[in-house]
Amino acid sequence: MRVQPNSIRWNVTRGVNARRPVVITLAGITLQMAESEARHLADELHDAAETR
Repeated sequence: MRVQPNSIRWNVTRGVNARRPVVITLAGITLQMAESEARHLADELHDAAETR
């Protein structure tokens, strides 16, 4: 299975006063995370892309 990125809508926003200020919406699913969690996710995605 492969996800087609051209057909998926995504958005990243910042909730200024929220407990988990990073808000990622991807294909209708909304995730809220702390800045450290977002950084960890970005690092993991980057590492996974490097190994391909």
